[in-house]
Amino acid sequence: MVGSATESLTTKNRIFTEKGATEMGLDQGNPFIVVPARTEEHLREAYRLRFLVYCLERGFEEAHLYPSGLFRDCYDRDNPCHWALVQHEPTGIFVGTARMITGFPLQCDRFVDTTCLRQAGWGLGEFSAVLICKERMAEVLAH
Repeated sequence: MVGSATESLTTKNRIFTEKGATEMGLDQGNPFIVVPARTEEHLREAYRLRFLVYCLERGFEEAHLYPSGLFRDCYDRDNPCHWALVQHEPTGIFVGTARMITGFPLQCDRFVDTTCLRQAGWGLGEFSAVLICKERMAEVLAH
């Protein structure tokens, strides 16, 4: 199916439709792109955004435990992870993240029996750390 939503998602990795961006009050149309985090600099930015949201905005984690201002967990260290950043293209400001874990064990293994899927040879992954940082979005909207 080809439609405006599909077209905007495939054009330069846009994440909002033109209508959705306009409804958010973004005059320049659809200024957000998805950037694969393939460099150390991008990974640090993903960890920094997660710190801002998980520790400072939401209070899910204690900020003093992460003096570097970078939040990493055991899945970042022990499993293959694929990160993506959401970037406001006109300003270059990164506002969000998403992580896909492809190694094992996955967090969902605690809640769902995935044995039959693995035995069938299915590749499994888990999306997590999907977030938008309020502080960064405020910076974007201030421009």
